[in-house]
Amino acid sequence: MEDRVSRTEFQYSLEDPNQVELAKYTRLMVDELGKEKVVTDVASDLQDQGLGAKLVIDRDTRSTAGHRDGRRG
Repeated sequence: MEDRVSRTEFQYSLEDPNQVELAKYTRLMVDELGKEKVVTDVASDLQDQGLGAKLVIDRDTRSTAGHRDGRRG
């Protein structure tokens, strides 16, 4: 059972762990479906223009830093 609400009669869902690939193929699919005369109002809800963040933990540096309670390691 899908919990997404669709504004249209039909809906396709594309999934890919690689965000670059997902964006590429979503655009291609929307473009190709938009060329079909029997298909109208083709749209995508891909939101790939937002802000992003990446957290990298340097475990070697972290292991030499002291803890807040004064312990080391």
